[in-house]
Amino acid sequence: MQAYQIAPGDVVLALKRENIELPGGRIETKTKEYTVRIKGEFASVTDFNELIISYYNGAPVRIRDIGRAEDGMEEKRSLARFNQVPAVGMAIQKQSGTNTVEVANSVKAEVAKINKTLPPGMQINIAGDQSLFIVRSINEIVTLQGVRLLLRDHVPYEAITCDGAEITVEPCHEGVWVSVAALEDGCTIVVPAGAN
Repeated sequence: MQAYQIAPGDVVLALKRENIELPGGRIETKTKEYTVRIKGEFASVTDFNELIISYYNGAPVRIRDIGRAEDGMEEKRSLARFNQVPAVGMAIQKQSGTNTVEVANSVKAEVAKINKTLPPGMQINIAGDQSLFIVRSINEIVTLQGVRLLLRDHVPYEAITCDGAEITVEPCHEGVWVSVAALEDGCTIVVPAGAN
């Protein structure tokens, strides 16, 4: 490039000047309108290599004289992985004022439908779900309210189910056993006798 007195900026300017597509206007008839475009984009690697950047001693200097253009992949500017496998990331944002749990359930239903139509080896997975925290929080509140009601009424034995959590209350010599069997991790709580 130095021998031809060409700077990198000269190459950029030549590409901007020559590799473009311009609107050419329109052609109108009584019943139709046609858009006219002036095709100036290069269709092949050869076209790029033949691009004249400038002139040196009266002779054209082309890309192929200072280097080469080749068909290659675009540089990766971002990377997404799911379970250590390259993936395409996508986020779905609910609209303001909508119910997070309902939107998440609708998205999950659509994902299940779409997965049935995908080719083998390809699937859509959900990497993050904001509705899970909301559902767990509601289940905990319902569970705790159920325990409070049972203890308040001093029910000697009762079993109820609250959205996936079974609560069993029964008397024991130390107090009242309250067994909460949740879907993911169960726990047993001993409440001293007479506590409300």
